[in-house]
Amino acid sequence: MKKNYFVLLNSILLIVLAFSIYKVYNPVNFGELYKPRFGIIDKSVKTITENMELITNSTADEKWTEFKKLNKAEESQITGYNMLVKDIKNCYLQVIDLDDEKVDNIKILDFRNKSRISNKNYKDIADNNSCLDNFKKYDSYQFSENDDLNYKLQNQIKLILDVKELETTKNKFNDILIRESDIIHSVANLSTWLKIEYDTYK
Repeated sequence: MKKNYFVLLNSILLIVLAFSIYKVYNPVNFGELYKPRFGIIDKSVKTITENMELITNSTADEKWTEFKKLNKAEESQITGYNMLVKDIKNCYLQVIDLDDEKVDNIKILDFRNKSRISNKNYKDIADNNSCLDNFKKYDSYQFSENDDLNYKLQNQIKLILDVKELETTKNKFNDILIRESDIIHSVANLSTWLKIEYDTYK
C-alpha cells in the first residue's frame, strides 16, 4: 500500500515537473494572455477602417486623403473635418499599417504572438508619443461662425477623446496595452462621430 502511494506521488510530481518545463519553453503569448484588450484594439481598427472608407476619398497612392463632398457644411467646417481625417489616420498608423503606408514606431500589435518583451521594447512602446496630442488644436479651432455650433463641435471632440493617460511603470506590458487600447478605442469613437457628421452635412 505504501509502495503504491509513493508510485502515485512520484507520478504526480513527474507530471507537474513536465508541465512546468513545458510552460517554461512554451509560454502563453501576450495575445492569449491579454485577449480582451487585443480584442478592443482589433474592433477599434475595424470600426475606423469601415468609417473612413465610407466618409473619405482615396487615390491610387494614398488612402483616406480627404472628406467626401459635403453640400451643407461651412468651408471652415470642411477644413476642420479634413484635419480630423488626417489626425485619425495618424493614430491608426501608430497601431497598424494601412496598405503600403506606415509610420516608424514600435507597434503594440507586433507583440501579440510573442511571450517575452525586452526592457528596450517596453521603454520604446511606453515612450511612444500619444497621437491624441494632435487633437488639442481643436479646442480653439473655429469650425463655424455660429458660436453654438462651434462650441458644440469643439466640445464633442474633447468629450470623445477624454482618455486619461496612465502612469505606466515602463516594465508592465499590461499597463502599456491598456493605454494603447484606450487611445485607439477613443479614436474609433471619434471616427463614428465623424461619420454622423458626414451623414448630417452631405
